[in-house]
Amino acid sequence: MQKTNRKTKLFFLLLIIGLAACYGVRKYYDKQKEHKAFALMDYYSSSQELVKYSDNIIIGKVKSVEQPFTTNLADYAPDSSKSKAYNLNVKFEHICSQVEVIKSIKGDLEPGKVIPVLQSGVSANGRTFTVPPSKIHKNDEQYIFFLRYIVPETEQQKKDYKIPLYLIISPFQGQIKIINDKVNIDSSELPMFEGLENVSDVEKIINDDINTLNK
Repeated sequence: MQKTNRKTKLFFLLLIIGLAACYGVRKYYDKQKEHKAFALMDYYSSSQELVKYSDNIIIGKVKSVEQPFTTNLADYAPDSSKSKAYNLNVKFEHICSQVEVIKSIKGDLEPGKVIPVLQSGVSANGRTFTVPPSKIHKNDEQYIFFLRYIVPETEQQKKDYKIPLYLIISPFQGQIKIINDKVNIDSSELPMFEGLENVSDVEKIINDDINTLNK
């Protein structure tokens, strides 16, 4: 429970405050390796890092995509920065998809279970960080998802996010699209999987990484 709480706090604090640093509202955090749990702030240089900082890795099918919702930086800013944050009016777009688990590669999610999968905005569009259009899910699409489990804790978190969610740990590296049993890999985003075509090849690398990390 303590480990989950720590992950959750890192997610919510860094999501709203860390990404807004370029707008002049900044908090200083110790640069610990654990911060890679929050992928929007970091780049994964290896498949082993992706595997290590994912709570769950699944092959999933998108059942439905909900309407985007936004959160406001000011609602999460420290008291000393609230007035400045309100003036900046920085917001973040989030999109939640209902995803059916087809296969669990890491973690305890059972096939057939439908889970809420969250995409969070990272592309600056004026004063709103949006989800890149090319990454937004469509019904019936299949992906390999790298996910981190997050649980809203504070009243504001519960108001905005409402329920526990599975966050895609990186907007550009946290999902691999599957088309006709083949993986669609952009080598500029996922160089660790460059040249792979088959889902089974990606699964093998992930399973090898799991075995290595468990030694």
